[in-house]
Amino acid sequence: MHVLLTGATGFIGRRVAQRLVGLGHEVRCLVRRTADLAPLSGLPVEVWAGDVTEPDTLPGGLDGVAAVIHLVGIIRERPPQVTFPRVHAEATHHLVEAAKAAQVRRIVFLSAIGARPDPTYPYLLSKWQAEELVKGSGISWTVIRSSIVYGEGDEFMTRLAALVRRPPAGDRKLSPFVTIIGSGKTRFQPILAEDVARCVADAVSKDDVKDRQVEIGGPERWTYEELVDAVMDTIQVRRPKVHVPVALMRPAVALMPLVYKEPPITATQLGMIALDSVCEPDAVERSFGFAPARLREHLDYLKAAP
Repeated sequence: MHVLLTGATGFIGRRVAQRLVGLGHEVRCLVRRTADLAPLSGLPVEVWAGDVTEPDTLPGGLDGVAAVIHLVGIIRERPPQVTFPRVHAEATHHLVEAAKAAQVRRIVFLSAIGARPDPTYPYLLSKWQAEELVKGSGISWTVIRSSIVYGEGDEFMTRLAALVRRPPAGDRKLSPFVTIIGSGKTRFQPILAEDVARCVADAVSKDDVKDRQVEIGGPERWTYEELVDAVMDTIQVRRPKVHVPVALMRPAVALMPLVYKEPPITATQLGMIALDSVCEPDAVERSFGFAPARLREHLDYLKAAP
């Protein structure tokens, strides 16, 4: 099958490209002209210079394509150009229209557990809007909603390890603690990036997930505080924890962009701090026929994280 892959050089995309090639698909990767192609090095894939936020770059990129896997997404906004509505909803609209014009037969879209039509949560709203565009495209579709994804090169666990390893800059003498925002009881179901890639790549030709929305997560549910403990055990750093109410964190988080180029937490993420991200423990096995990896068996990459 000829497959167009967006987000191919990203954390999950590079793994999906490898899986697709391994399955024998012809893979065309839609990448921006300025993209670093190193993650695709050695893979027999075709590269098409284009950007889902620029609809004029898409025609031609979908010629002869039977299926599209859409992975482009952000977890941090960089206004005015890089925003949740533009990168998630508007870009998906452009891609869906181009796919319809090219008579693509299947779209697989990677979304997030908790996507909802609620403006209180801009990230989740934009993901839901993108889902609705895919579902209403008239093209056979699969929407995969994932819990947090971990693995070498990730954002969530690597940043957590950095916070455990050392206090925020400028606060090392004053705060020997690891800050737990809120109760620490928010639940997650971390899933290994390679397992997400397997689900996404397999979905293009899997009839029993056709025209379905499925949720995926690892085999275990963890609270945020339990994840902090698991990271401490892995990197062998032990620091006391302190809980800080969400309300007290809001002013500090609002000022973080003035101090950090990449703030450890954004206002959007703080707003979602109490939202669980879990599904049925056997969701992957039921929908995709394999058991995903257990978290503690795949955290060694954190030992080398900065």
